[in-house]
Amino acid sequence: MTRAMTSASDVKRHTKRQRNDALIGGILALLAFLGLFPFGFALIGSFKNSAQFTQSYWLPALPLHMENYSSAWAQISTFWINSLIVGIATSTIILVLGTVSGFVFARYRFPGRETLFYMIIILLAVPGVVNLVPLFLLVKALGMIDTLWALIVVYSVGNLYTTVYLMRNSISSIGDEIFEAAKLDGASGPQTFLRIVLPLSIPAMGTVIMTTLTGVWNEYLWALLVINDPAKRTIGTGLQFFTTQVGTEYGPMFAGYILASLPLVIAFALASRYYLAGLQAGSVKL
Repeated sequence: MTRAMTSASDVKRHTKRQRNDALIGGILALLAFLGLFPFGFALIGSFKNSAQFTQSYWLPALPLHMENYSSAWAQISTFWINSLIVGIATSTIILVLGTVSGFVFARYRFPGRETLFYMIIILLAVPGVVNLVPLFLLVKALGMIDTLWALIVVYSVGNLYTTVYLMRNSISSIGDEIFEAAKLDGASGPQTFLRIVLPLSIPAMGTVIMTTLTGVWNEYLWALLVINDPAKRTIGTGLQFFTTQVGTEYGPMFAGYILASLPLVIAFALASRYYLAGLQAGSVKL
């Protein structure tokens, strides 16, 4: 009797768990569909001409117009390359400065260390728009208006706080026994950093690269303020210029959007494992 009651209770719990799992799976599938639908709609539209777009608004249509991509690339390639240059330069600068600073904050004791670190945390809470006018005046005084350096320098400074915070927390999570063993082996500070910290910080560094590239690629307001030369526009402001150029030619317009988003999609697909691991490692310890 008791065994029968226990078995029936287990069946009920198992059934309830299955229902909950199915409900959660359905909600996640719906959210994924809603998130991917705009990208899918743009992808389908990128292979249509204007007549096909009008006649078959939601569904794919034949023949596929691959020339939309060549037409779009001819107009946005300069913006695309500019964004790539700015993104790579910014990522390199903040990786070097942020990783070294995070290592110093995590492993060295010096007067005012905690105060400086909490000042960095406070700076993370300051809205970027507050610094917009002072930064513009500073960049103008330095003669960097209409140059890619105006973007690289400001993006590097803006992302450096987050990088220092993330790298400090990631390095702090490395066991002390590893550093003690390196010290016993006679490793200096730079050797410890290069041979131990950097290999173990790859997930956090992947997170830094992904967040930086995403921010640089999508940034609009600052690039609009400091770049007036069409040849130096980045993809964020360049797409607006491109959209006004193609007008109602939806095929090339959507093809331009797909080409603009392609680097981030590929980068995230390749580095998603390191990105997610880095987020977890960087949020464990304060």
